[in-house]
Amino acid sequence: MLHDNKKKYIILTGSDGGYGNLGDEFILDAVKSFYRKFLCEYRIIILKANIDKEKQDGFIYVSDNEASFNAMNIDLSSIVLVHYYGGGYLNDHWFEEKIWFYKMISKNGFSKDGIIFSGQGLGPFSNEKREDMLKIINDASIFGVRDLLLLNNFNAKQFSFDDSIFLFDKIKFIANLIHSLIVRKIFRKKMRVAINLRIADFVGVERVKYLDFLRTVFEKNSEYSICFFSMLENQHVTEEGDIRSMLLEFGIKDIKFHQRPKNYKELVKIVRKNDLVITTSYHAVLASLYSLVPSIAIYESEYYKEKFSGIENLFGDRAIFKVTNINKFGFEMLHEALHFSLGKYFNTVIELFKLKTCNILFVNKIRCMLKADANK
Repeated sequence: MLHDNKKKYIILTGSDGGYGNLGDEFILDAVKSFYRKFLCEYRIIILKANIDKEKQDGFIYVSDNEASFNAMNIDLSSIVLVHYYGGGYLNDHWFEEKIWFYKMISKNGFSKDGIIFSGQGLGPFSNEKREDMLKIINDASIFGVRDLLLLNNFNAKQFSFDDSIFLFDKIKFIANLIHSLIVRKIFRKKMRVAINLRIADFVGVERVKYLDFLRTVFEKNSEYSICFFSMLENQHVTEEGDIRSMLLEFGIKDIKFHQRPKNYKELVKIVRKNDLVITTSYHAVLASLYSLVPSIAIYESEYYKEKFSGIENLFGDRAIFKVTNINKFGFEMLHEALHFSLGKYFNTVIELFKLKTCNILFVNKIRCMLKADANK
């Protein structure tokens, strides 16, 4: 493939939208919306493990492996910025599948000043990787994290909320605010509860805990309408059928499902139709915050507790967002979340704007780096 040699490159790599996980698509779209304004000045390559079709959106998509990248014949001196965007890849998989590009360009003399990380979370990793991780964190020009575990364990340089927040804007906030205060509080006669659970949660001991949780929710079914939704766009996933069959085993028959969303915009539409979201998914919580819909994040393992720790720390009890161990979930928590105070509601809006401001400061550093390159 031939490229205009006068144009320099920006390389984006990270949470891999394309596997059908709408959370990853959420992040990728947010990152692209930020970089789209630079397409007229730079060629922007997105490294992806799964490229299902050629997109005509101005970005260049390359398979996320060394052979495919080398086939592009790009001189490293023409790369001005490498951005690892968020998605919690700081784990053993990250070291095996994602960090090859960092290692390759570092080995070939690429300046660490041109490498940034944003919205990173910490997943399960082996202790022998700790020194490697510390070196990457200390060497990078900017290293932004999204959870407290990573911040506290590795003394990372920045705290940046998930990259998805770049999709938030004032107009949408105002629209969601009006929708929440008028439609939910005045016109709706029966409260709507949306539930999102990963089918992977229904295994072993966890399976019984999650089904007991669902019994608690369905006990008061006459008070509100319950509907499940998915965070997976892949039509081949049998998530809905598996959940139906397991709930039927426990005598839960009245099961409704929202139509499977095809992209994050459809996901947000589903969330906005409801008065409460109960989920085991980090990005379902983000979609709820984005839509200003109260949410309860439930977890069973310490790993998933830590995935929510960053948001919990930022908002705490001041917001329409709650984190709980599944064993502690009860109807009282459900009732409180459905009948939230206006004070909590407005606190959520204020805190989200604060986070947006923090991220603007964060990305201004990116703009400064690109401006410095333009002035060379």
